[in-house]
Amino acid sequence: MESSSRSVEGRPGLLELILSTGELVPQRPGPTSNLLSFDQTAVTQTPDPNASLSSNIGLGVALGYAGNSIRSSPAFATAGTRRSSTA
Repeated sequence: MESSSRSVEGRPGLLELILSTGELVPQRPGPTSNLLSFDQTAVTQTPDPNASLSSNIGLGVALGYAGNSIRSSPAFATAGTRRSSTA
């Protein structure tokens, strides 16, 4: 049995061996006319300069809502307390 000159260490090493064969190649982009209509507009549109601000505001609102929901949940309120058993 022949041994490989490459050492395979875990998942990244195995992936490197598979990709180095040249058998798997990235898919080439096709013509934009093959895309759906809403994807065709996404290819040609320019990003909104205010998108970052809107995204940050939405993220802040979502995190605030999630934090408030966790604090007001019954599981959070009783997580730090110990129950004593009386037998």
